[in-house]
Amino acid sequence: MGFKVLEASSADDALTLLDSMRIDLLLVDIHLPGAQDGLDVACHVHARGMPTRMILTSGVSEASAIPDLDDLGLFIRKPYLISRVISLVSHSLSWSDPSTL
Repeated sequence: MGFKVLEASSADDALTLLDSMRIDLLLVDIHLPGAQDGLDVACHVHARGMPTRMILTSGVSEASAIPDLDDLGLFIRKPYLISRVISLVSHSLSWSDPSTL
């Protein structure tokens, strides 16, 4: 789809990337391995006021089980269709208000 994608194998690696370069969109599993998890990564982005849009994902059945989710970004539950992810990514990068998706 033409997106430049960087991959992090842990929350620690994701935080290192986020602190070293501009990331326009973060797609993160809230259960990312590491000393911290994906939810910690999303909270880090939010707390620092970074211009990074976020899509969070998890296999949990209820998004309401995730604290402060609405403040952090969009949520897509696993399993998901790759076409749905591509659509969310495309819209998140081009729309001024991703909460309208």
